[in-house]
Amino acid sequence: AYCAMHRALAGVRSFVSRLPSRSVVRLVGPDSTKLLQGQTTNDLAKLSPSSNSLYTGMLNAQGRVLYDTFVARSGPEDTYFVECDANIAGDLIAHLKKYKLRMKVAIDDVSDTHQVWVGLGADGEKAVRDADDKARDTSIIYPDHRLPSKMGVRAILSSPAPISSNTSLPVDVYHLYRMRWGIPEGSVDMPPGSALPLEYNMELCNGVSFNKGCYLGQELTARTHHTGVLRKRVFPIVRTDAEHIQEEASDDLFPEVVLGSLECPAPGTSLSFHPPGEPSSPAGTTRRNVVDGRLVNSTGPVGLALLRLEGVQSDPTRTTLYDEAGHRFKVLTPFWWSTAGPDKQAGTPS
Repeated sequence: AYCAMHRALAGVRSFVSRLPSRSVVRLVGPDSTKLLQGQTTNDLAKLSPSSNSLYTGMLNAQGRVLYDTFVARSGPEDTYFVECDANIAGDLIAHLKKYKLRMKVAIDDVSDTHQVWVGLGADGEKAVRDADDKARDTSIIYPDHRLPSKMGVRAILSSPAPISSNTSLPVDVYHLYRMRWGIPEGSVDMPPGSALPLEYNMELCNGVSFNKGCYLGQELTARTHHTGVLRKRVFPIVRTDAEHIQEEASDDLFPEVVLGSLECPAPGTSLSFHPPGEPSSPAGTTRRNVVDGRLVNSTGPVGLALLRLEGVQSDPTRTTLYDEAGHRFKVLTPFWWSTAGPDKQAGTPS
């Protein structure tokens, strides 16, 4: 099924997708800002009439990611829409209600009446913006803050959304695109209670503020940032038989390198920079048990891998990974990592 899909993506420069994997939770009440500010890794004080949304996470007390979200303010200042993974929307609501205490906030899942859409490329973004214009009173549109120069716009639209169907592609195409840029999303990529926000690129995706006041799980996140001790990070990888790969400059959203016919193995697969059985010393012992990381998730030949930075940094020219079956993968270091960071990302207006 993927092979048929990838052939159709060659030359694609824009598209829209509905994201059934995302749900919408609404908060209304005079204490909505106070509640969210105490639970999110980003700073709601950044929001303004001209910048109504941000990307952020919610952590547990141990500093591990529970939910990755977009928070958008709509209309009155006490009304927020939280875009989250559909599989954990109920858990997110329960989490917020646990900390609501006596705060005056109503929290509801409005996914039955609202859909999340994404528009990529010039025509895709225009289709989403046109739909927002048609439903101005019941919709909210916002940039994807994780990588504004590449990830287009998102919108929460009332159902059914007035989107032109001839520009729409399946949600798997969207997942292929975001993984190619090294962007995790949702509870499959970031298992609740297991993922550390900096390991999963949340600070590179403008999702963490290191200047705001206290929030749940802040201590470990701040300490890791300020000490600079980060042992692992999620990288995009692609399965390929080629010894070397090169991405040519193009307006196409899907370069040839991510449209191969080889598919990645199952999530959790161990990965190493050494082929199975490679000698590691003159004595002839093997590196069979050395693991440099694991596959987090994938779509077709493109995946996300959580890799030990020691293995990546020990030899920057070494970009080939192997699984236990000897299949070859190439690490794709995103161009935007060289300048990325909270509020300092390639493609983000200063």
